[in-house]
Amino acid sequence: MPENPSSTKVLVLDQACDKYFDDLLCAAFPHVRFEACVNGVDAQRHASDFQPDVILSAKSRNIPGPMKRLAMQIPSVNWIQICGVGFDHVQPITDFSATVTNCAGVLSEFLGETIFGMMLAMSYGFPAYFHQQIAKQWKPVPRRSISGKTVLIIGLGNVGRDVARRCKQSNMRVIGIRNRPIDTEFVDKVGGMDDLITLLGEADYVCLHTPLTDQTRAMLGKAEFAAMKPGAFFLNGARGGIVDEGALLAALESGHLAGAYSDVFETEPLPPDNPLWTAPNLIISPHTSDSIDDWERRYVVFFATNLERYLNGEPLLNVVNAKLGY
Repeated sequence: MPENPSSTKVLVLDQACDKYFDDLLCAAFPHVRFEACVNGVDAQRHASDFQPDVILSAKSRNIPGPMKRLAMQIPSVNWIQICGVGFDHVQPITDFSATVTNCAGVLSEFLGETIFGMMLAMSYGFPAYFHQQIAKQWKPVPRRSISGKTVLIIGLGNVGRDVARRCKQSNMRVIGIRNRPIDTEFVDKVGGMDDLITLLGEADYVCLHTPLTDQTRAMLGKAEFAAMKPGAFFLNGARGGIVDEGALLAALESGHLAGAYSDVFETEPLPPDNPLWTAPNLIISPHTSDSIDDWERRYVVFFATNLERYLNGEPLLNVVNAKLGY
């Protein structure tokens, strides 16, 4: 609990969330002082002048991660709330003296919807139909049923478990990987990272839902894609840096993978000359797989709940374990 809750100061480092000041923050916390900084050049200076106790931040192009890190290292900061799940844009968080929390679970069901929907779309041949419609072609495409197929979910956090639930309800065999293998609802078999190559070979669909850390960077490369079943589908709703994009491209061009979906990339926005734009059977979305129309508001609602706990001296929700990456 802060020494004087009525003097708590919150700095918002994001242009998307400051529009909810009046109804969700200022009205609910009249004794807390809120300020917003939406210019990356001024982030550190603003933090130094304002001396915030709390920082609310989301990954955004208006304030690059390195500039946010400088603001977050101001000694007055006790707590940093990340609006989102991934905190790779401000790593390493071990440099922060403040507690770091994220919004894991807030949008999980919506990302789960997207991943499951893309599994169906690729299985039913919809990407081919989109191209045929443009070309005014009438050509049936063989479709696959997902029932009875095996899905491997790498990362069984909130999103991974939501995907597992949807797959199990569709009569799929669900296997998974997590740092600490434990029995998990809707998952038939759980292994650790040492089991990755073996489990990749069992899966008709591979879904990636693990955070980007030093341990997971470039985790899926040439050997891992080669270990996947011929004709398997790959879906990435996590972070681009976890995947060797050259190896993914090669697996698609060779036909080893039947298709893939990626919402995230090593460099974002994806450069126009990147060969992934024209990779066969790859569906691309611009890091929007959970961006429902009121996503900013949902994050601020969660932050307000955590702020209430902070002011009352209660344990914060979703404290990030810097070593394990979640």
